[in-house]
Amino acid sequence: MRLSELIIAPRLRQHWSSLDLGVMVAKKFWLPCFAVWLVLALPLYILLTLTVGESYSWLPLILIWWLKPLFERPVLWMLSRYLFNQPCTPATTLRQVTQWLSPGLFHSLTLRRLSPARSFLMPITLLERLTGKAYSRRRDVLSSKGGNQAFWLTMTLVHIEVLLPWAVLALAGFLLPFFSLDFNSLLEPSYTYQLIT
Repeated sequence: MRLSELIIAPRLRQHWSSLDLGVMVAKKFWLPCFAVWLVLALPLYILLTLTVGESYSWLPLILIWWLKPLFERPVLWMLSRYLFNQPCTPATTLRQVTQWLSPGLFHSLTLRRLSPARSFLMPITLLERLTGKAYSRRRDVLSSKGGNQAFWLTMTLVHIEVLLPWAVLALAGFLLPFFSLDFNSLLEPSYTYQLIT
């Protein structure tokens, strides 16, 4: 990857400006990123839902949520390729699974899973391939420069992630006369299982 191929102007940016830039890049390439995420997450969710049965229908949601770092890795990999103007499709990304799967995945799913800085620091292991003391030094530098802003971005997106499904269901209930939704039924463990089967 050469800096001359960047699709953005490389310059020093303020912390919030850097986050805005990241959001704009993700917004420009949202469709292939969403496609690769969906290709990985949806079949696994359906398989888990059909496997565990009605009594444990809450388990697939928990497992998909816990495996989010796994599904975020190919998205970050694709965005890094798009940023350097390299052709990359969801199919190409899935074929390059050995490139984006292993570096740091164990730590992302265990020790760093609940860290609000997990997504902010994932490029250190996935793209820069740093481990040990080199990882710690790089983490400290990045956290001191933009860690606070990354934390608040994560908190904002967590709230959107929680509220958006409820908002979509409420909108469907208001706009579609044949769509009846009992919000209490969403809290029942078997509701998702009934939707899938």
